[in-house]
Amino acid sequence: MYDHTEVIVRWLHLTDLHLGMKGSKTLWPNVEEIFFKDLEYLCEKVGPIDLVMFTGDLTQRGSESEFQQLDKLLDKFWKKFGEMEFEPKFLAVPGNHDLVRPDQSDSVLINLQDRWDDHEFQQAFWDNSKCPERQLVDKAFDNYLQWWQNTTVPKPDIYSKGILPGDFSATIEKDGFKLGILGLNSAFLQLMDGRHGKLALDMCQFHEACNKSHDHGPSWAQDHDACLLLTHHPQDWLTEEAQEQLKGEIYSSPERFALHLFGHMHQSNLSSLAEGGANPRSTLQGCSLFGIEGWGKEKKERLHGYSLCELKIEGNTASLRIYPRQAWKKQDGGREIGRDPTFRLPKGEDGTKLLPVELLRERLNDPMARARKKKVKSPH
Repeated sequence: MYDHTEVIVRWLHLTDLHLGMKGSKTLWPNVEEIFFKDLEYLCEKVGPIDLVMFTGDLTQRGSESEFQQLDKLLDKFWKKFGEMEFEPKFLAVPGNHDLVRPDQSDSVLINLQDRWDDHEFQQAFWDNSKCPERQLVDKAFDNYLQWWQNTTVPKPDIYSKGILPGDFSATIEKDGFKLGILGLNSAFLQLMDGRHGKLALDMCQFHEACNKSHDHGPSWAQDHDACLLLTHHPQDWLTEEAQEQLKGEIYSSPERFALHLFGHMHQSNLSSLAEGGANPRSTLQGCSLFGIEGWGKEKKERLHGYSLCELKIEGNTASLRIYPRQAWKKQDGGREIGRDPTFRLPKGEDGTKLLPVELLRERLNDPMARARKKKVKSPH
């Protein structure tokens, strides 16, 4: 007998806080105030959240002092959540601002950037944790890693780290529903300025993040009802080879991940692309939670906001709804966070239309029956 009960899993998608950047100490308090005010409104309307996921650039320079500031801020977040009578778990992947850049004239750094297209060089990088290039990457993310290991905010009980700092797999269980979250470090090659189209993701990151509990990445995914993918960078920041790895190996079937969440570009965007008659792959790019008004050489406007996401499961069908939020200046000079007007939202609604999600396995009503089903062997 199959399960027809309803389960709802909600999470906050936050990205690009850039804590420690010039002016943040004086400007952040006002953003914090309107963020908490809007979050109270949204959670009262939609419901409590189970998970907070941060897709990188939590800090500006990846310094130890910035991560100490981050811990204090996260403590305020969870105190606020407690006042709202829920305690979500926390997950994060690092961005290119969550590392300490090495000396730009370092010969190991130059070798890493110049030789990455060499397949033998890549293989040596992944196979040998003691090679100079791997040690350079590990050192760059050391403050991030120390912060993650020591932060006291609640984390999922089921969590496995991967091959690079910030790589992980995690599982959230709610009312018999298993949600898997895969987080991959997409910033390990951005140790210099720029690097658009020159970053990487590799299938071994997927495998290594999951190998403590499963033989490989795909078997880990199949042991969940649905999965999410977290990176800091969007796909177009990767090399063509890495884009093929992402699409053909990591996200190799559109059903493997219900949603790919990332940031970096500071502007929100929800996209679903179906190819060749297959189900669509869905991506959610988050806008910066906080930052300066302009960024980059073109001084583009830097928008501030977040998203609340809701995955609803009814028996063996599931759907996803995004509640995109954005801050806007008002005529009185102040700011207010509300529904993101760049999204086409139904009139009077704060969330998008439902996006269908195909579950990775059938949900049995009896947990013991599910366990028995796993043990059944195929006839020879």
